[in-house]
Amino acid sequence: MKNFAVLMLLVSGLFLIEGCSGPCKDVSCLNGGTCDGETGDCQCASGYEGADCGTAINAKFVGTWNVTEACVNSDTLNQSYQLIVAPISGYPDSLTLTGIWNFPNYTIRAKVGLDGLSIGFSRQEMSFVDAFESVNGQISMDNATLNITYNWYALGSSTPTRVCQLVGNK
Repeated sequence: MKNFAVLMLLVSGLFLIEGCSGPCKDVSCLNGGTCDGETGDCQCASGYEGADCGTAINAKFVGTWNVTEACVNSDTLNQSYQLIVAPISGYPDSLTLTGIWNFPNYTIRAKVGLDGLSIGFSRQEMSFVDAFESVNGQISMDNATLNITYNWYALGSSTPTRVCQLVGNK
């Protein structure tokens, strides 16, 4: 029995030595990422990216965006304002967008797509001046430019009352 314990200790030691000398020897993957034993590259858990998986996929969207917006079927056809995009604590793939349609008290929740470059938001009830509306749409980002197209619905309606497109820059 004693010899078996010594043999197991030696075998375990060999595995530890091998693990310390392979391509993952000096690699530290964060946020639940794992090191690929063949390449030494981190394979990131869902919601994270980067060489060491240290960046939440929502980070590239976060900031204050100066936007111009044009809407169809609206009394406000063109406007400029700031849209604030913020991370949701504990959710690396989720965001809030505050100020959409130039209403600083509007905040909607959005989720980053699997590609890490787009986000989507489903219909959400909004309120201002006793009117209730819902919005949905897609957002994508390319080289610090934000493009959003969204439909705005009157509560209970399936036909958009406004179709809006905005372009933002940080």
